[in-house]
Amino acid sequence: MVWEQAPPNFKTFFPEKYKDRLQRLPYRDNMRKSWEIHKRPALIMLHVFADDFGALEKWVEMAYQLAAPEDLRQEMDFYVEDLWLAYIFNTNDYSFFRRDGGCSVDSLPLIYAIAATGEVFFFGDLAGPKLPKLKSLRDFCERVIKRKERKPVCIKPKVEDIDLASWNELIYASDEDIALCFYNSLQNGTEVNTSLKINLDRLADKLKQESVSLFKMDIRGISPPKKFCLDSVPALFVLQKSRKHIPQRCKYELGIWTMLRFVAENSSQELHYYNRRGHQKLHAKLLTHIKDFFDLSDSTKLINEAYGEFQLKSELFQFQAKKTLQENGGKKSRKRKRNASEDRTSCLEDLQLVNGYLELLTKPLEPEDTPPIARYWEDAYNVPQLHGANESGRMQRFQGQDDARCVYLIPNRSKFFNHNVDNLPALLHQLLPTYDLIVLDPPWRNKYIRRLKRAKQELGYSMLSNDQLSLLPLSRLTHPRSLVAIWCTNSTQHQVALEQQLLPSWRLRLVHKLRWYKLSTDLQLIAPPQADLSQKQPYEMLYVACRSDAHEDYAKDIQKTDLLLSVPSIVHSHKPPLLHWIRDHMQLEEDQKDPNCLELFARYLQPHFTSIGLEVLKLMDERLYEV
Repeated sequence: MVWEQAPPNFKTFFPEKYKDRLQRLPYRDNMRKSWEIHKRPALIMLHVFADDFGALEKWVEMAYQLAAPEDLRQEMDFYVEDLWLAYIFNTNDYSFFRRDGGCSVDSLPLIYAIAATGEVFFFGDLAGPKLPKLKSLRDFCERVIKRKERKPVCIKPKVEDIDLASWNELIYASDEDIALCFYNSLQNGTEVNTSLKINLDRLADKLKQESVSLFKMDIRGISPPKKFCLDSVPALFVLQKSRKHIPQRCKYELGIWTMLRFVAENSSQELHYYNRRGHQKLHAKLLTHIKDFFDLSDSTKLINEAYGEFQLKSELFQFQAKKTLQENGGKKSRKRKRNASEDRTSCLEDLQLVNGYLELLTKPLEPEDTPPIARYWEDAYNVPQLHGANESGRMQRFQGQDDARCVYLIPNRSKFFNHNVDNLPALLHQLLPTYDLIVLDPPWRNKYIRRLKRAKQELGYSMLSNDQLSLLPLSRLTHPRSLVAIWCTNSTQHQVALEQQLLPSWRLRLVHKLRWYKLSTDLQLIAPPQADLSQKQPYEMLYVACRSDAHEDYAKDIQKTDLLLSVPSIVHSHKPPLLHWIRDHMQLEEDQKDPNCLELFARYLQPHFTSIGLEVLKLMDERLYEV
């Protein structure tokens, strides 16, 4: 990683008179640690201040007024910094150089706000930064503090199919640039067309904030419109809105980045998020980096945020990828079935979709060699039937009464019942009438747990049949705005039962289903997806449902989430927390600050949750944590 030298005035541009209210950005580790401790909203104003502070002081003066003790200083931290130090947000991918012209003295400042939840907002819109004025900037800060700021609305990314019959109507009706891809579903082969469609979907996602419409046309058995010279397909064209009679053909091989570059080069106006070379503009790239920097969405961060000064030991998340077939000497499992063509196609689509997201992740640091952790979670769990709660404002310890005398940690604002979920009807009078979110990780019947129980009884949990699960009184614990998240195995039998038997019996309606993909510590899939669905997969299924009488559009925005990615713990069936992600899609009462949540078949505790399960404290063993 190489970046240019600090500008000459970098150390001295910031006048002493501002230091009582404004701060400069601390270096990477200090910035992150400070924010994680206090979780205060923050405003970050970036510009080339060291180049000509006199010309830019008006922006600093504006932040200084907002940071007055009688204004917003009590609720928000204010940072003012030269753009050169923005590399702290991603030292692995810092590409801003003053000679690039990404920002000059005449440019508007780039202003970002971080909410207490870690959400990052840009003071601007999809087209770029807005001109800050004292009132508009104060309103922006107040919305972030009160968690009322909303992200810009993008159109739903899509690639529309078009045929010759509707071609002329489209050409003359659209007032936007058009990107059109021709392909032949017979000639190009399944893998080529599948790969092309995946790349087109990814291109649509890149262009969702732009004034470019994306279409595809299958020319199987037909001739393309006359103005297009097609000697081969697939082929991508751009038609500018004022020059649709002169289509421009893409001269690059059709990959996601080459197609994006071609559209950026030939659009009528420069794109909002990308320059003419198809590279992200500075304000968009920084927004991505700052979001990653403050992101709390991976399993380890989310769990540790909830537990305050107690952190799950990092050794629990040293998850290595499995060896490939070639690394194992090319030996195939005798159980492997011959893959059908459609299975191979589906497998290819899965892999390309996931790899597209993996490209966006920051490369991890080289992991340190750590000794393996003692597998305390495999010890016998002999906690009697009991319940408890913690409203003390801090983590509490609970001394077990079994022979091992284990100490269990009880997070603040959590409740638990160490009970069999089969007995849920008997617990209803001790629970809230309804919950905003219910999470279930049912003990589905499967061969792996049966093998575990044969080897060592305490390693396997009690499994329930689908008929037993259908008797759970979930319908009595939901209201019309409740969301219910259900983890499911990759068994087709269980998935069909969930959709056709269990959801109706619980009076629920499916909103979305997606996959949680498991990554190794070097942020690669732990294993490739298998075309044979009876084989072990690198993902698990998550179903999100609402009450069957909820509004037909309730929580449909959650469908914009394609998949979940995280490094799993090495503990079997240790699922990542979901509240941080699902919370954005929940509708609480107007005066309700926090959701009321319930988890069934739980094995660890979370704030805002009532957790019920036969092993509800199993992963709260103090030996799995460090202070």
